[in-house]
Amino acid sequence: YNALAEQATISSSGINKISFKNDRIAQVIGNAGDYTLKSDNTRGEIYLISNLPIGDSFALTVISEKGVSKELHLTIRDSKEPTSLILSYVPKKALKKHIIEPTLKEKVASLLKNIANNSQNIKFSQAEYIPNVLPQGKIRITKLSRYFGKVTKIEKYDFQDNALTLKEISKLFRNNIAVAIHKNSIYVVYDRF
Repeated sequence: YNALAEQATISSSGINKISFKNDRIAQVIGNAGDYTLKSDNTRGEIYLISNLPIGDSFALTVISEKGVSKELHLTIRDSKEPTSLILSYVPKKALKKHIIEPTLKEKVASLLKNIANNSQNIKFSQAEYIPNVLPQGKIRITKLSRYFGKVTKIEKYDFQDNALTLKEISKLFRNNIAVAIHKNSIYVVYDRF
């Protein structure tokens, strides 16, 4: 894990403390002539005093025991009041938890796209009979196939001579979560639960 550089100001003559929230400092890398450093190995903190004049700045890289690296750009301010910098970061495990799951609409759209492109080799099983759901005068169904996924069921109606709109077709199938037409097939998606 590497973070962007953090900007901070530190005291020109006070003892400045740097620590990690929920971690300990294991290593400090920088130009040793820019500062005087003391380490507290018990607490995992460092204390530094600037050797540079007011207004100057220097870079310091701090690495934690958990391997987190923070690059600091520290500017010297005219103050005897010490600065306390507490560095924090989001652990990799927490980042994974915050990954946004696709919505049902996005999942269904992706599934229908994969079916239309046959990119996942999704196999449909042919139904024994075709229910009489669609008006016979406006569309002629030639075949009905079904696919049962983990969370969805899809019915694929192959047709000829369609005179219905997608909206009209969608109203004919109750409780569907999506309807799509691709080439000469109607795909009706249902929630399996």
